[in-house]
Amino acid sequence: MTRHLLRIHYSYRKQIQDWTKTFEIRKNDRNYQIWDTILFWCIDLDDWGFLMEIKESLEITDVFDDYRFWLKKWYCILSFKKI
Repeated sequence: MTRHLLRIHYSYRKQIQDWTKTFEIRKNDRNYQIWDTILFWCIDLDDWGFLMEIKESLEITDVFDDYRFWLKKWYCILSFKKI
């Protein structure tokens, strides 16, 4: 089981925290596997203009990388759940 530290755009932070975003399309350059964990890391400006660091820890439940469909080669769809 591997832990992956990934940066994510701040606009997706709330969707992950609210659990409305349950997948991510990523280049599979890290050999993602089921049961690996992802730590999404985002630096965002809060309402006062201060930097705040957001971390969400998730577990990969599925890695879809079938290139016969519309997915580009070397990319995958990661499904995840909160730990």
